[in-house]
Amino acid sequence: RARINSAIAQAKRVTAAPYHATYHLLVSDLYGADTTQPSNTVYPCDNGNCSNWVSFIDQVVGDIQAAGVTVSYDIWNEPDGTGFWQRGVNSAQYFQMWDTAVREIRRLSPSAGIVGPSYSGYNHSWLDQFLGQTKTDGTLPSVVNWHFGTDPAADAADASSLLSAHG
Repeated sequence: RARINSAIAQAKRVTAAPYHATYHLLVSDLYGADTTQPSNTVYPCDNGNCSNWVSFIDQVVGDIQAAGVTVSYDIWNEPDGTGFWQRGVNSAQYFQMWDTAVREIRRLSPSAGIVGPSYSGYNHSWLDQFLGQTKTDGTLPSVVNWHFGTDPAADAADASSLLSAHG
């Protein structure tokens, strides 16, 4: 509750005047995957079971809607870093988690923005795989992002070419 209440307060502050900014809600941080989670954490879709993840997504979207604030849902922060997602970057479980979240968010809030893959750095082959898989699955994000790269202009140009290649 403390995390969602804090996120809602921040979202209300930055989306209102004078800022009118877009707030990217880090869903994985609300879940507790913020590098402080215990080693026995049950991750979304462990053993093919996504029911805990669906319930969690339903609660988050419901809380956001009840607060009357608009956010973009950043599904999972830095899934390439074992501190946040210990199941492997672009793994089958990652895509199961991603697809489940996107479909559930879009079911509950069809116009909501979806942000990802939120890699810790730019990686051409990971992004290519991500775009191909999420296009096939019908779960492409509204905003494609990553956090750091060695040459932002070159990274953006490469990402743009990947987006074009994937239609």
